[in-house]
This record gives sequence, C-alpha cells and structure tokens, in this order.
Amino acid sequence: MQRRGSVGRRSIRIRAIAGTVFALALAGCTAGNDDKSASVADVSLESGGGLSETPAEAGDLDPNSIERDRAQIIHNAKLDIATKRVDDARNDAIAIAESNGGFVDSEDSRLGSRPAITLVLKVDPDRFRPALDALQELGTVLERSESSENVTQQVVDLDARIDAARTSTDRLRELLEGQGTLDDIVKLEGALSQREADLESLRALRQALSAEVDHATITVHLRTPPKAPSDGEPSEKIPGFLRGLKTGWAAFVNVVLGLVTVAGFLLPFVAAIGVVALFTTPLRRRITQRRRNRRSATASATTVDHRE
Repeated sequence: MQRRGSVGRRSIRIRAIAGTVFALALAGCTAGNDDKSASVADVSLESGGGLSETPAEAGDLDPNSIERDRAQIIHNAKLDIATKRVDDARNDAIAIAESNGGFVDSEDSRLGSRPAITLVLKVDPDRFRPALDALQELGTVLERSESSENVTQQVVDLDARIDAARTSTDRLRELLEGQGTLDDIVKLEGALSQREADLESLRALRQALSAEVDHATITVHLRTPPKAPSDGEPSEKIPGFLRGLKTGWAAFVNVVLGLVTVAGFLLPFVAAIGVVALFTTPLRRRITQRRRNRRSATASATTVDHRE
C-alpha cells in the first residue's frame, strides 16, 4: 500500500513538472509571468485531481478526528394508530415530541365523519426510543416499522471533500490577487467559479445529512377505528320491506320499458316485411296455379295415351 501510494505521488509530481515546463514554453514572456503561469498549471493539476482523489483517501480517516464523538445514525419510524380521540391524540403526540427535544416538521389533516391526521415529528436521537414508546400509548397500534442507517462514512467523506474544495478555492483566490496575463486571469476565474459551486453543493449535502442525524423522524398516522355493528342490533345493510318493495317496482318498470323498447325497435322491420308480403302473395298464387294447371294437363295427356 505504501509503495503504491509513493508511486502515485511520484506520477503526480512528474505530471506537474511536465505541465509547468509546457506552460513555460508557451508563455515566452517575462520571468515573473513564467512563474505565474507555472503556478496556474500547478493549481489546475491540483484542482482537477485533488478533489477526486480526496474521497478515496478519506476511507483511512478516523471518524473521531473530525470532532465526532459518536456514530452518525439516521433513525426513522412509522406508526399507524387507531383512536376514537383523533384531535386529543394529535395534541398529545405534539406534546410528546416537544418533551423529547423535538418539534412538528409537517402535518396533514383530513376532516369528515372519519377524520385522520398524519404528523411528521422530529425528536432527539437519544430520546427516540422513549418517544416511540410514549406515542404507542395514544391508541391501538395497527402498524409499526423502524429503520436505522449508519452514515458515519458518508459524513467523513463529505468533510474531506469540503476541506479539499475550500483549500483549492482559497489558493485560486490568492492567485487572482497577484499579477498575471489576461489568459491566466480568465482561466483562474473559471476554475474559481466551478470550485465555489462545488463547495456550496457539498456544504448543502452536509447540512441536509446533519439535519437527518441531529433529529430522528417519527411519522404518526392517527385515524378513527372502523365502526362494526354490535351483537343483537339490526344491521343498517338490510334494506327492509319498503326498500325491497321500491326496488321490486323499479325492476318491474324497467322490464316493461325494456319490452316496449324492443317492440319499438322491431316494429319498422315487421312493417317492411308485411309490405313485401302484400305485394308478393298474388304473384306467388299465380305461379302456384300455373304449376298445378301444367301438372293436370300433363297427367290428362298421359292417361289418354295409355287408353289408346
């Protein structure tokens, strides 16, 4: 591991020297400007490679060396509670959160015959378990879930990346304060803007992660229990005689209307068939009569031939 690290540092030095020589060859100006160009080349190498290598090396850091006296753990829990006193249970839940070093992060209420309230509570991580046990006493627990995530290594990596970005930003500011060519100033300003944006993004991630660690999250859903009919009492689902009579009469009327609709639908077809039959019946009779006459004539001729 040490030999590989030394080889890596040696290759970085070689690339830095090569970049410096290349910058000096292109500058072709005064010695002071050549030194400035060499510094810009060095900063470009460090800002381009230093930030990407720092997180890889952060795995060897001790979490306690970054002012950390305990593991960084995110606690989350969800409770689904049924209670007849939804409003009172809401007030009690808020009081439990505040008594355990927390507060209400968000609230969603639904009014009506069966009200329901969803609270997102933040409590002190050291008081996470007592607060969860106290919230369970608000009613009947229908569902409970817990989760924990250790983000200590993520915190260490973010802190290392923030330190590297801050160092690179400070050095770029120092170079901007000195004298240099216009091309050097333009490059430094672009690099500085990018490093400042990266630094702000890393700080935002670190603050969001710290907020999750500093306060455990408990989501509490309060609702009224489903109403079930008591034994010996008539159920509201049975319609009764009058409702059954009304339903039967409605069905009878619907059947009659259906039959009338079918009859009205078939009436044009029946009328058309009747008209066709009215005109074709005499013709069919004539044809039938002719066939009978022919058969009679044929039969008479056959009889005469037999007699002769």
